[in-house]
Amino acid sequence: MKIDSINLNVYKVTLANKDTTIASTLTFPTFESIGLDALTKAVGQIPDFTTLSSIAQAERVAKSQLFSDDALNDKAKRIMHVETDPQLRKKDQVNTQFEHYKKLVSQHTDSLRNINRQVDALVLAVSNFGLSYQADASNPMKSALAAGFAADKVLDYSAKLRKRISDVSQQAVVASTNFNQYVYDNLGTITADEELKKGAAALENAFTALKTTGDKAAAAIDAGKVTTLLTALIHLENNKATSYISLPLQLKGDYSRIKIKVEPIRTDTNLPRFETELEYPATKRFYIGGGASIYRGGLTNEAYSVSATKISDTRTDYRVVQEPESRGELGFAALLHFGNKIYPTSMNNLVGLHGSIGPALAISNKVRPRLAAGAGLSVGRKQALTVDVLAMGGYVDRRSNVYSPMAVYNEEPKQVTVSQLDFKLALSLGYMYKF
Repeated sequence: MKIDSINLNVYKVTLANKDTTIASTLTFPTFESIGLDALTKAVGQIPDFTTLSSIAQAERVAKSQLFSDDALNDKAKRIMHVETDPQLRKKDQVNTQFEHYKKLVSQHTDSLRNINRQVDALVLAVSNFGLSYQADASNPMKSALAAGFAADKVLDYSAKLRKRISDVSQQAVVASTNFNQYVYDNLGTITADEELKKGAAALENAFTALKTTGDKAAAAIDAGKVTTLLTALIHLENNKATSYISLPLQLKGDYSRIKIKVEPIRTDTNLPRFETELEYPATKRFYIGGGASIYRGGLTNEAYSVSATKISDTRTDYRVVQEPESRGELGFAALLHFGNKIYPTSMNNLVGLHGSIGPALAISNKVRPRLAAGAGLSVGRKQALTVDVLAMGGYVDRRSNVYSPMAVYNEEPKQVTVSQLDFKLALSLGYMYKF
C-alpha cells in the first residue's frame, strides 16, 4: 500500500492489520546547558582586593577629612608607615596578587559564558532546522527555520567549541595551580589576616566552580552527543519523503478490509486526522464452497398392490396390480462445489462455473439416500445462489421377476418389489457459502 503526499515527520500511518508503522515521535536530542549559575555566584563572592590595601584605606580616611591639613599630614604618615612596615607591605602585595587571580577567574568565566552563548545558538539553529521538517513546503516558516543552517557543519563547529572549552579548562587549571602554590608560599601572612583568609577561601571556591563548569561544558558537547544529534538529523532527512509505503498485504479470502488512520504524531497540534476503510476484492478465480439444495430428479419407484378374488370357501385367487408411477422425486442435497469465476473483472467476481458432489435424501413416498454429482452455475461473491444439473444415483423399487401382473396366484404375494440401483438426471436450486 502506498499513500502519497504525506509528511511522515508530522503524521503517522496506522493500518488495522499488523504492519510496520511509525508509532512514536522521533526523540530529538540537544546539548545540555552548561549552567553558569554556580560559577557566577562564586565569582560574585570574591571581594575587591584593591580596597583592602593599607594605602587605599589611608587615602579613604584622608578623603573623609575633606583634605584638611591634618588629614593630609595623617595620610602622609599612614603611607610612610605602610611603606616602612614589612607586615603591611607584605599584606598589600598579597592583595595585589589576589586581585590578579580574581581577574583571571573573571576572564575564564567570561570565556565560558561566551561559549555557553554559542552552544545555545547552535541548539537553537539545530532545533529550528528540525522544526523545518514539520512545516509544509508552502509554509513560509519552512525556509525561515532552515535559513543559515548547514547540517554538515555541525560536526566541525562542535569540534571547535570543544577545543575552546579544552583550552579554557587547561588555562584555568594552570591558574588554579599557581594560586594554590602562592597561598602555600604566603600562608603565614594570609592566616594572620582575617580579610586575606576570607579572600583566599573565596578565590579557591571560584577556581573549584570554574573547573566544575569547564568539565560540565566539555560533557555537554562531547562527541557522543554530537553523533546522536547528527543521527536524528539523518532520520529526519530520510523521513522527509512525501510517501508512505507499507509492507505487502496478504488477502486471506476473496476480499479484505483495511482500516487506515492518518493522525498527527504530536497531540498538541491543530492538524486534522483522517480515517477510512478500504475493501480489496481478491483476483483469484478458483473457489470452493458448500451449501444445501432442493432438487427435482428423475428417479421413480414402481408401486404394486395385491388384489384378492374369493372363488369358494376354500379358494382365493391373487393378482399383482401395478399402480401409477410417480413423476420423479423431490429431495434435499448437501453439495460441495469446486469452480472458477468466469467473469472475474466485468462482473466483479459475480458468476462462476463449478462442479458439485455430495449426498442427498429423497423425500417421496419412501425416504431414501442418494448420491449426486454434476455441474452448475453460481451467482454471488461470498454467498451465492446455485443452479446445478446432477446425475442422481440410488436404489429404487422395481417389480421382482418372480411375479407378473398377468398371473394368478393361489397364495398372497409377500414381496412384489425389490431394490435396484438406478441413475437419473436431477435439477437443483440451492445456496452456497464460499470458504
